[in-house]
Amino acid sequence: MEKRVLITGATDGIGRETAKRLAAKGWRVILHGRNEARVAAAVRHVREVTGKEAIEGVAGNLASLEEVAALAERCRERFDRLDGLIANAGVFRTRFERSADGYELTFAVNHLAHFLLTRELLSLLE
Repeated sequence: MEKRVLITGATDGIGRETAKRLAAKGWRVILHGRNEARVAAAVRHVREVTGKEAIEGVAGNLASLEEVAALAERCRERFDRLDGLIANAGVFRTRFERSADGYELTFAVNHLAHFLLTRELLSLLE
């Protein structure tokens, strides 16, 4: 059975490179990004570079805990299991900004969102 991993922040940078490496090793990779268009472009790119078709995408804005919960629900509906979750997505702001829930944005995305996503996906990871 092939391994399946969800990588947050996989539309660019380290997340996309990680997706390419794992896909090349035979993993079924699920790329996450903030918006559908960037996710679709990243899925196409990883498929082209690796020659692997077992690449999927999911979109959700980690700056909203409501969207994080909805993302987790969509994942539970689509997938029967996850063999790994790579919490790669992150932001860094030099100015104070609030998330949709009123938390400082960097803390909300980099910590709270991944904590909630992991908790909500535990049933797939166990």
